Amino acid sequence: TGSTFSSYATKRGGSLLLLRSGYHSADNLFTLAERDNAVVTWLVRLVGFIMMYIGLNMVSQPLEVVLDRIPFVGRFVGDLMGGATTIVNCIVAAALSISTIALAWFVYRPLLTFSLLGIVGGLVYLMKRKVESKRYGEADHEVPLVDTTPIYKDGHSGADYV
Repeated sequence: TGSTFSSYATKRGGSLLLLRSGYHSADNLFTLAERDNAVVTWLVRLVGFIMMYIGLNMVSQPLEVVLDRIPFVGRFVGDLMGGATTIVNCIVAAALSISTIALAWFVYRPLLTFSLLGIVGGLVYLMKRKVESKRYGEADHEVPLVDTTPIYKDGHSGADYV
């Protein structure tokens, strides 16, 4: 007002002070403040994802180092494990980041929260299904049974003792 600056009293009893260089209307100042707030929020989320990814990589790094120590094949196996854990860590960090964002939004946007948790649940289900298909998919073939007779230390077969 005039040659001084004063804060704006909000309807909820708070105060707000927005200051920008140049000439701006009140609506323009609020639009710019909302945009700045959205940019900062997404930057914080991105930094959180990156930190979670780095932390997961640091936790899984000893596995790669241990595998690197195997003679002759260690470097190859360690690098292979490093690539696999990098991909898995990225997926896990994304799922944990989305879950964290969804839980933070729970109070403000419940529908979006449940949508995001549904996406994470779907990712977890797909990963679990993929692992189970790899684990049990090859074991579906019937293993032939062989009828054997044990041979004991004294050279006699088990049929002799029956």
